[in-house]
Amino acid sequence: MKEGGSTPIFLACQNGNLDIVKFLVESKADLEHANLQQSTPFYMACSFQQLDVVKYLVSLNAKIDHVGQDQFTPLHIAARRGDKMLVDYLLSVNANINARQKNQRTPLYLAILWGHLPVVETLLEHKADIEAGEKPDISPLHIAIQRNSPTANILLSHGATIDSNIETLLTNNEKDEWLLNAMNLTDSTINKAK
Repeated sequence: MKEGGSTPIFLACQNGNLDIVKFLVESKADLEHANLQQSTPFYMACSFQQLDVVKYLVSLNAKIDHVGQDQFTPLHIAARRGDKMLVDYLLSVNANINARQKNQRTPLYLAILWGHLPVVETLLEHKADIEAGEKPDISPLHIAIQRNSPTANILLSHGATIDSNIETLLTNNEKDEWLLNAMNLTDSTINKAK
């Protein structure tokens, strides 16, 4: 065991060396051992975006919603990094799409915060909670508008609520433009449904 509580399988997962991971598993490596940062080998593979290792560990029933010391799940990590392939895979194996970390942030919230448009779209397609924010008065739409992010348009097109906190956030010029945009998106969404 290395300093920090990591075992050799952690390094193999971090580096994406599937052959060594398989060898260590056959040698009875503990897949649920958590190091001092509360990372498991699966969590480490997700943290370093090693999709082949992630898939292998899932086939061995790794805990897909393991929570690390930072209170992130692997889906939080993938969303924060903008790794759409990993997000897609984790959702396909039923990762908790609305898991909240210590600041109440969901994977959707983190994808918006870091500006990962394709990940935001994927999470919304899989029915992520569009209103789940860091605090009751800070929704994902609030963050998207505050950062002048194109993700705001996507949130509006999926029915995000424009509340008084968001209206206060916008200047009069921005408010008119954003509300007009929201109305246009809503109209186009309604027309597509007809």
